[in-house]
Amino acid sequence: MPALDEQCRQIQIDPRVSRRRAIPAQLIRQLLAPAILVPKVSRIRDDEVRAFMKQVVDRLYTVLLRLDDPPFVERIDQFARRMTRAWDAPKKVEDWFT
Repeated sequence: MPALDEQCRQIQIDPRVSRRRAIPAQLIRQLLAPAILVPKVSRIRDDEVRAFMKQVVDRLYTVLLRLDDPPFVERIDQFARRMTRAWDAPKKVEDWFT
């Protein structure tokens, strides 16, 4: 049962205890469900995160530089509304960067 032993270690259950059935099997399955599903989730590599963050920063910088250009601001506003229509409304962070 090496796979079960490793999964038990991941959620900090002593595998010897789980084999003796001191912990009900249903509870073990509930606790292991996230650990079992994790390998199926796609991962983002560090270089991909770095490239994405650079793209975000570059685009934000461009918007900040062009805030005095009304046609550009209008296009960006229309684009943002289209792309985020199904999102929750953003919240203003009052105590950030004061």
